[in-house]
Amino acid sequence: MIAYLIQTHQYDLDAALTFVGQKRRIKPNDSFKEHLEVWRAVAGNIWTSLEVPKAEYATYLAKRAKRLETGLTGNEPIGVTSL
Repeated sequence: MIAYLIQTHQYDLDAALTFVGQKRRIKPNDSFKEHLEVWRAVAGNIWTSLEVPKAEYATYLAKRAKRLETGLTGNEPIGVTSL
């Protein structure tokens, strides 16, 4: 829904998150929000060809791969989440 609002109605990320947040309880993680920003920047078309991502998306993928090397995304809950 957030991507739809960004693409179809030209919402910026904050406006889309606010709009959807008024309708549903949401808590998108930082990686997802970063991905949406990249997606908006390239107008929903992240590939230059079938196998080559656009520069903005390639940069996002490299940063994400570095974060995932540790096995953590940075948005993990602290403490016990279930018993």
